[in-house]
Amino acid sequence: DCTFEGCTSLTSIIIPDSVTDIGDCTFEGCTSLTSIIIPDSVTDIGDCTFEGCTSLTSIIIPDSVTDIGDCTFEGCTSLTSIIIPDSVTDIGDCTFEGCTSLTSIIIPDSVTSIGYKTFYDCESLTNITIPPSVTEIGWYAFGYIYTNENDYKKIEGFTINGVKGSAAEEYANENGFAFAEIEQKLLGDANSDGKINIQDATCIQKYIAGTISEDNIDLSVCDVDKDKQITVKDVTCIQKQIAQTV
Repeated sequence: DCTFEGCTSLTSIIIPDSVTDIGDCTFEGCTSLTSIIIPDSVTDIGDCTFEGCTSLTSIIIPDSVTDIGDCTFEGCTSLTSIIIPDSVTDIGDCTFEGCTSLTSIIIPDSVTSIGYKTFYDCESLTNITIPPSVTEIGWYAFGYIYTNENDYKKIEGFTINGVKGSAAEEYANENGFAFAEIEQKLLGDANSDGKINIQDATCIQKYIAGTISEDNIDLSVCDVDKDKQITVKDVTCIQKQIAQTV
């Protein structure tokens, strides 16, 4: 913990593949740090790890990471975008609080919980898409900014995109934010007919064989086993699912 805390002249660092955990406050206050490479060996990023790294503009979190701690990127005022890997299930409290330049975030379907003040005071984030997998959203998770130390206000025109009846819609209604409904796609519904059946398995097989193009299949729902590839394993998953429903 706190290994490089306050190293204000540190501009970049490469973490070796032998590292599996990055401790609490490891790079806190490294105000000149602009880039960092996190290897695939890392599974855990601690609390406040990059807090106050005001020059950090982007970071790639590898798919190996399953846990991102509280306040991990708090106060990273130059961070503009970030992609959370689909290995992560929970986003902690205040994780991106005060990331005032953050304009976009991709939250994967693996995430089930978004903590308290996770995206609080992210004034450039005017809309967010919340997948239906998220069932818990903490107070002031997004859509609010500081006005002074003891007060806050809503971000004007803030919009939440989500599936009807989801936690995203509930949060929008409770906090008085605009809600834009998005279509909920079925994992494995390759031919987009709203059902999972043998036609979907056949559609994926044809795509793998090269007899149909991307125009004839919804690739976004074809990675059924979530290994980031579309293979015969996905076909097998669909076949097993069909067999269980017969």
